[in-house]
Amino acid sequence: NAVHWDGSKWELKRITTEFRGNLITVPLEGIYAFSSTDIWMVGSLPIHGDGTSWTMYDVRTTTDPNLSLSKAWGSNSNDMYFIGRGGSIAHFNGSTWQKIESGTGTIINDIWGIISDQNKTVLYCPVSSFFVSGDKKILKIIDGKVDSVSWNRDVRLYSAWAMNENFLFVCGEGAYENMFGTWMQINLPEVGTNSI
Repeated sequence: NAVHWDGSKWELKRITTEFRGNLITVPLEGIYAFSSTDIWMVGSLPIHGDGTSWTMYDVRTTTDPNLSLSKAWGSNSNDMYFIGRGGSIAHFNGSTWQKIESGTGTIINDIWGIISDQNKTVLYCPVSSFFVSGDKKILKIIDGKVDSVSWNRDVRLYSAWAMNENFLFVCGEGAYENMFGTWMQINLPEVGTNSI
């Protein structure tokens, strides 16, 4: 369920973890690493490990039984955010888990964060689904509270990346940049883009 590149060759890996008394190997959807010994993976639930041993966190038992997570971003392992299906957002502060109300039941496709000039965590999360029309937006989360970035185009978005609060890029059905609050489309060939 994973592949590792060591600088010269690829190696298939099996990330196995205990879940409710059983060893399981889950399909992985996301990864966020701080070092080769501080790695977060996501396969409906967060998994943390050192490259050899792994711990799955069943956050559904402490936050919401409906959480279904797929991607992660964090400033460090004591400040991790996870997003996913059904508007799922969860935060880990190093010891406890908290559900963040997203205000949507649609898929949150990606997450990217920055630390602002005011030393606040700012996250950007594109929301859209092939199966749900009309709910296409970008969530902006500042220190655990959800706000929306102005977005008035009827296109699905799958990925986001920000350099700072003045430069945000999103893609999906096209690619777009927001510089100092103004959205512009980036001219690309007529293809869908899934990731930045």
